[in-house]
Amino acid sequence: MFKAKMIEEMEERRALEAVILSIIYFLSFFFMINENFPLPENLNERVIGYLFSFFFLSFYAMVYYWTKPKIPFTWFLIAAFSTLFINLFPLGILLNLSLTIFIFLSPYILYLLSPSIESEISDAEVLEVAKKYGGILTKSLITYELKIDLKNAEKCLDKFCKYGEAIKKVLGNIIIYDFPGIRAYLSRADNEIIELLLKNYSGMSKADLLKATGFSIETLEESLKRLETKGIIQYDQISSEYKLRGISI
Repeated sequence: MFKAKMIEEMEERRALEAVILSIIYFLSFFFMINENFPLPENLNERVIGYLFSFFFLSFYAMVYYWTKPKIPFTWFLIAAFSTLFINLFPLGILLNLSLTIFIFLSPYILYLLSPSIESEISDAEVLEVAKKYGGILTKSLITYELKIDLKNAEKCLDKFCKYGEAIKKVLGNIIIYDFPGIRAYLSRADNEIIELLLKNYSGMSKADLLKATGFSIETLEESLKRLETKGIIQYDQISSEYKLRGISI
């Protein structure tokens, strides 16, 4: 059975992380503004600062959530608390702001300067990619989708094989990882077409599929359309054949 709950939990965790970081950074901006503009006549500056902080951090939360950073959350958390601590002391708006921006960017800078550090890839992220491609993955595909190197991609996929969630298969000179449980939500017709395209990974024409499945032309076309819409298969205009995207990409 597809681990839909794991993916949902991953999304909820990332959303919670974005909210936590935004709150800490907002407090950091709040102290920076209040400490550097303490007088009653500085009300306009404070209001502008609060509004800027709100919109900037709302944007930051969305970026953090949607980009799915592969940087450990701990790094972001340390950076956020560091800016909060620094902004408890009024060093001048320019210095406080400069230090805040530098520390804010430090997780990204540190990550770029530390290519040897392994990315944090959760099982749910791999399953999410597997669902996207109908349960047929390769190391190259995981590398492309999750922005990790081939060594880590192989490590992630082999773990699923170890626990019986995936099957490692050799198709000619291609090594694929089949997640049959991922396809439980698909119809019988969809599953049968995927299995056929997996056995004939170089591609099959509509006529070949019609003959192999024994489906009516209406059933076959409906199934092919569904699988194309989901992005699981693709139609090659040159060869006039259908292929699995997980292998073709």
